[in-house]
Amino acid sequence: MAVDTQLEVYGIKNALKELNKIDKSLRREITKDYKQIVKSVIDDAKSVIPSDAPLSGLNRKWKTKSGHEIIGEGGWKQSVAQKLLVAKISTRRVKEFRGNTVNVGTFRLVWSGIANQTYDIAGRKSSNALGRALANRWGSASRVMWPSYEKNKSQVDDEMLRLCERVMNEVNRNLVTGSSKDS
Repeated sequence: MAVDTQLEVYGIKNALKELNKIDKSLRREITKDYKQIVKSVIDDAKSVIPSDAPLSGLNRKWKTKSGHEIIGEGGWKQSVAQKLLVAKISTRRVKEFRGNTVNVGTFRLVWSGIANQTYDIAGRKSSNALGRALANRWGSASRVMWPSYEKNKSQVDDEMLRLCERVMNEVNRNLVTGSSKDS
């Protein structure tokens, strides 16, 4: 009897992709569990988003020269800023372009929108007027995302470790070892 086996080593991205092939409902459950784990971080982040425009300039409608709308009619809105704060899972592969590699994190908390990202991060590297004004009024960058994570770090890290172990165990349980043939 001859047995051919093949063993592939997976990272968490590949494991999630494989789990989606094996059991889509379990993969959706993993996503729901992840969102529940980081709910405390998102709730804390939403609670510190300013209700009024962080700076007076954010009360105006902003458009780029090309016409892309950064802030809509009426300026900064807390409700809009809060809706753009979400938990995501990405299984996109690592990309390489001209020697630079881009690897999107698998488990992510994303606060999209240029105005939101500017409020959170401006003034981190350079000392431009916008960064200084935000730092004087709202403290140093990151103003929302990182402090919210730090506040919940131990709980999130422990639960994320358990979630990743669960994903790997589910994939290992359904590991395809190649073909086996009797001879």
